[in-house]
Amino acid sequence: MKITKMNNISFKRIYYCTDMHVHDKDIDVKTPAKSIDTTKFLKEYQADSDTFVLKQIIPSSADCLLSQDGKPLADEIAGNSKILKTYENTPVRDFLAVCQPKTGNVENIRQLIDENPDKFVGLKFHPNMSELPAESELYDDYLSFAKEKKLPCLFHSDRSFDKVYRGAKGEKYPVYKSLFSRPDQIYSLAKRHPEVPVVMAHCGGPEKEDINACVDIVLESIKKNNAKLYVDISWVGIDDYKNDARHMEKLVEIIKKLKNSSKGDMTERILFGTDIPIARYNGAEGTKIYGDYIKDISKAIKKEFPSEAEELTEKIFYKNAQDLFFDKNWAKETKKALKMSMPKMAFMGACVAAIGFFGYKLLTLNKNQNNTQKNN
Repeated sequence: MKITKMNNISFKRIYYCTDMHVHDKDIDVKTPAKSIDTTKFLKEYQADSDTFVLKQIIPSSADCLLSQDGKPLADEIAGNSKILKTYENTPVRDFLAVCQPKTGNVENIRQLIDENPDKFVGLKFHPNMSELPAESELYDDYLSFAKEKKLPCLFHSDRSFDKVYRGAKGEKYPVYKSLFSRPDQIYSLAKRHPEVPVVMAHCGGPEKEDINACVDIVLESIKKNNAKLYVDISWVGIDDYKNDARHMEKLVEIIKKLKNSSKGDMTERILFGTDIPIARYNGAEGTKIYGDYIKDISKAIKKEFPSEAEELTEKIFYKNAQDLFFDKNWAKETKKALKMSMPKMAFMGACVAAIGFFGYKLLTLNKNQNNTQKNN
């Protein structure tokens, strides 16, 4: 019997996708916000032999972020209620509630979620647009509420370093590090609420140095086990598109670093998000660019991690978001860890009590001996 050797045969795979970083409008502070149909992105995208099905998106209200004369276009109740209306007759069912710690109140978010059960799967914060540093105490009530309701929190994260760009004629365009949304500021807040998952959108980007600084903070939090930090990859590498054939190097580096954390493989901390329909995604070519981005991510994973490509692709595009926002295994694990630590804490308490008791006995015995010697 002749056995034919089969090389380079690709088997078609279908991957589900969840885009967990989506807006209902085009954010452009220079012009009035206009409605954009983000449901047009809910379709299939081809990546070589594989098919990627965008199964769900998790939008958040742009009206709660955009401001006019220093005030948000809509408050926490109005803006977040409006987005529910916007998607009322669409397949979109899950949302992030945008919070305004500087001008709002956590009780607004409590009312909103109580009145709309099973609609909001997380909270969203934008320190830059709020002009409120991420480490401010005004965020604490919101994160305490997030812990109570088991809701992940998505924070816009931004540059850690200054950068000077140059124009075609040598002009200099300095862009300064963020005053409000740096990963180190978000980490300071997250450490005060170690049981709450905090996602740093854009991975602190856009530059390699900014991304590395963000990932290093995530690695530190994993090593010290003092915060539950995640990153989404919206805009990671996309700014280099068409300018550098290696524009996925930044993403590959994120994966490598988290694969080799001090606690082992922690790639469950990476989430697929894009910020649609912002900027390049807003227009006739939007879905094509979106599909190209998915294709490039898939291709980079296959090239750099061939033996683990299937698992990594499933995790980054779908499973990680499913776990974080819907299955909430992180909350079960936290509860389990606390349960397991109870006997240990009881044992330690008993040891301390025993040491204290014997210490007291020894002190009493020494005192009695000293008194006897004095009397003799």
